Amino acid sequence: KEGNYKDKSKSIGLCGRYVGNAIQESFPDYEIGDGKNSGKSLEYVGFLQTASGGDSKNPKNYKPQKGDVVVLQPSEGTSKHGHIAMFNGDHWVSDYHQNTPGGIQRSKDTNLGDGFWPSNAYSKSDYSIYRNSKWNEW
Repeated sequence: KEGNYKDKSKSIGLCGRYVGNAIQESFPDYEIGDGKNSGKSLEYVGFLQTASGGDSKNPKNYKPQKGDVVVLQPSEGTSKHGHIAMFNGDHWVSDYHQNTPGGIQRSKDTNLGDGFWPSNAYSKSDYSIYRNSKWNEW
């Protein structure tokens, strides 16, 4: 929600807060924190891990759905806090629209969605994708 309407071309370092605020609108018990530590909080409010990978691996049979949340772990050249983003139905958003020049665009060999990787450095990060079937609108 918040991350979806911010007109930013690059991260301002507040992905956990922006995505967390959006999740809390529907799930008040969600605990906002660093991107890398968000998986347990997501599971606590009913999200299930749908896909995972690392080293640019692309999970087979995964297609992003509106409301999916990705948790990216830190890797060389990224924030020590990791990253979290949500899929808005068109592209991944966090504290900015990740389908901008700061994010890597979808290529023909991936099904992760536009702007999945917030930067080249994160394309080496392990990640987990979460989905909550009860969260239809955000």
